[in-house]
Amino acid sequence: MALFGSLNDVVFGIGTLALVALAVYLVRKRLAPVVVGDADSVVAVAAAIIAVYGLILSLTLAAAWERYQRADETLVNELNSIFILHRMADMWQGDGEDDLQRALVEYGEAVYANELSGKSPSHSHGANGRAALSKVYTAMAAITTGPHGDYGSVNNMWERLSDIDNSRGIRLTLTHEALPAQFWTVLYLGGAISLLALVMIHPANGKLHFVFSLGAAALIVITLVLLHDLDAPLEGKTTIDFDAFRRGIDILEETTPGV
Repeated sequence: MALFGSLNDVVFGIGTLALVALAVYLVRKRLAPVVVGDADSVVAVAAAIIAVYGLILSLTLAAAWERYQRADETLVNELNSIFILHRMADMWQGDGEDDLQRALVEYGEAVYANELSGKSPSHSHGANGRAALSKVYTAMAAITTGPHGDYGSVNNMWERLSDIDNSRGIRLTLTHEALPAQFWTVLYLGGAISLLALVMIHPANGKLHFVFSLGAAALIVITLVLLHDLDAPLEGKTTIDFDAFRRGIDILEETTPGV
């Protein structure tokens, strides 16, 4: 994941730093007597505002990071379950194992092409993945009811298929989980108020004032950009590792007959 991976992030960062620098200049140029005269009150209020905003931002960041990790673990579990079921099919002594393996590869390819594209949920196509997963169920049913099979002998295989379906469901649910617009309003507005409060603290040294203010602004900007990326682990340019899933499916494709 790279910070400032998009032009919008760069513009947001530069624009924020420029506004903070301008605010510092105006405060020192026009409001110096006022803020110096009330320095104790300004520092106390600014500290309270920054502490509250820092708490909100840190808790939100922790929640977004947990959701990002959950999305990554879910995709890994889905791929691992595909691998396990594919290997179990190799051990099956009856008919239909090749069909099951081909169906698993087709499902992985459909997921990568249509559901791991980094597009928003409204532009993703889950129909192909659902259809491919239905083929996997059909292949499993054929093994279960075939001349060499019964439910008990392939019970573990059904469990692995259930794991695939469950991981898929969690993954698709996570694509629709994100911070509401009202929350982002609080974060951006809170950041602006916090920076304004910090700018009002008037150290005697002008260069020190600029350094502190711009440093705090850079930290808030970087954190908000990071939070925005973590909030959409399956969307945009800074997603979880889709390539690992693609490489795993490629490996299965190389070992699957008739693919």
